[in-house]
Amino acid sequence: MLDYTVTVLGGRTLGWPQPRAEDVIEIVRQFHRDSTFTVLLRLNLTLTHARAPKQAEILRMWAGPEMAERILAVMREEGVTGVLHEGQVLNLIRLVILHAPSDEGLRCERPGDFLFLTRALLMITDLMFPGRRVTDLRSTVFTSFTRSELFMHDEEYVPHTMARNHDLFVMLPRIVPVRGQPFDMTGTFRALTGLEIEDYLL
Repeated sequence: MLDYTVTVLGGRTLGWPQPRAEDVIEIVRQFHRDSTFTVLLRLNLTLTHARAPKQAEILRMWAGPEMAERILAVMREEGVTGVLHEGQVLNLIRLVILHAPSDEGLRCERPGDFLFLTRALLMITDLMFPGRRVTDLRSTVFTSFTRSELFMHDEEYVPHTMARNHDLFVMLPRIVPVRGQPFDMTGTFRALTGLEIEDYLL
């Protein structure tokens, strides 16, 4: 059942400028693809779990105590209920697959690495909810059916969401030319979750 009471916070609410897609990609390129994909996949599974931890708990682990308390204070002031959400994480996973190097980069081993990823996630929320009409087609890439389903109350788009995610995570990896070492997304997903990607998407 969709929760129509959810509101989310982005970096703009914290006083950051409106980001560009290139700003997020610049962060992504600092990270090792496989390590970051694994971490973000686990985050998404955590967020969608029936007994998911509180957002405050995840924030303190990812952003560190100081940044987490700053974010939580703004959430209380603004009456915002969430910071991390599925559409945001899926968009960052997509960018990691497309732009993160396979042979070098940060491997999500230090607290500072997670702070960078938290910043990227908040920037993606700003790209998904720009607060004004966007006519730049490169920016509208981030306006996904996932966002529409969860936050715009358009339940009729659920079949489109499923088809889009199937194309993104199942079909495209089969046809996109490999750069560098091959990456077995299906096998990695199965090893981490015990599920086939198709079963998870359904």
